[in-house]
Amino acid sequence: MPLSINDRGIRQFAFVRKHFNMSYMTYDAVLTVAKNCGMRILEDTVNKPREYEIIVGDCERDGVKKFDDRDAFEVRIEGQKVYLNGGSSPAVTMAVSEFRRILKEKENLTDADSFVGSYAETAKNYDDETYYKPVFFDEFDDIEGDFVSPNGIDTRKWNLRGGDGHSAWSSEGHNGARCDRTTDPNRVYVKDSMFQVHPYHDKENNVYYGGFLESNGRMKFTYGFVEISAKIPDGPGYWTSLWLRCNDRSGRVRPEIDVNECFGNGAGVNANLHTWPGEEAEQYGITHTQLNRQDYFERLHWCPDDKRFSEDFHTYGVLWTHDIAWFTCDGVPYFKYNMGDKETDFECFGKKVWIVISEAVGFNKSGDPINNTPEQWANNSSYYVDWCYLYQIKDGQQVIEFME
Repeated sequence: MPLSINDRGIRQFAFVRKHFNMSYMTYDAVLTVAKNCGMRILEDTVNKPREYEIIVGDCERDGVKKFDDRDAFEVRIEGQKVYLNGGSSPAVTMAVSEFRRILKEKENLTDADSFVGSYAETAKNYDDETYYKPVFFDEFDDIEGDFVSPNGIDTRKWNLRGGDGHSAWSSEGHNGARCDRTTDPNRVYVKDSMFQVHPYHDKENNVYYGGFLESNGRMKFTYGFVEISAKIPDGPGYWTSLWLRCNDRSGRVRPEIDVNECFGNGAGVNANLHTWPGEEAEQYGITHTQLNRQDYFERLHWCPDDKRFSEDFHTYGVLWTHDIAWFTCDGVPYFKYNMGDKETDFECFGKKVWIVISEAVGFNKSGDPINNTPEQWANNSSYYVDWCYLYQIKDGQQVIEFME
């Protein structure tokens, strides 16, 4: 007997996903069910509501409930509508996974199959070797404790970096200015469940200040899926990035993975992979390399609908394994790099890295901030990060190391 929901064939239903700001983990789970059941996938702000829908996450659809508990998720069946939602990105993904489980157990789902569950408890039933689970994350909630910095940063997870305009974190920029990061709690802080960077120009000393948050000294890892939800600035000189950095200089090479990088044009973001020289590089004639220029437009992702990424929150991620680096935006992969294309790939991109979330202003490789209008400084210069997650499976290759 074909699968059905309240006696309606499941193929009459269509999945509805968020057009923007959806996790790749959730979208991948939706794709699995949709392909197995022969169902369409619609986007909430693009496609009009249909009679029969399976609504995933906090979509623009009637009947969607908000969850204050980040651990909670629901599978709610109400006649012609199914709601799969939760209080966090992993919880929403679990709702889809549990919906798939129920479909395997029953031929006809009814309203009586609705339930609310706990992500933490339900995840225990999923195989660590095949089901990606969070191993490091921050929702940037307002927290209290001795481990909280004056900026509201959880120092068990992160370090803030910055200086006085002439530190190791600074460099020369446009118009004779210095470019640095600040740790000023009035400029870089956690508030309203977001990590925020509000850059500024110290005109007296001619220094542009941004922000630099990193997990170095707290955590480093090899392989997995890293993703943030962020709203980026828009204007010349605002250089924002989620990137994975490595300080292991042993051997010939060390890696850098730029998950999401924007040099001030809020209409587009791009991905990149760098190979940096290690201690033994010189004897092998190895110099710094990055992805070829001809790959640029493949790894450049434009915001759909003629919008700009600075207008709202979007997700940016990379699925990094021994074999690939697969970059995503709003849940959808847009660029794939196959490890092994370069002779040093496996040596380079098999080392431990840490997470960096940063905004720099006025660096020579980005635009000139002098061209920003007062309105751009006031309204479009800030960087907001809603959450950051690292997922892994226990496959013997994906590892994470925590430092005290």
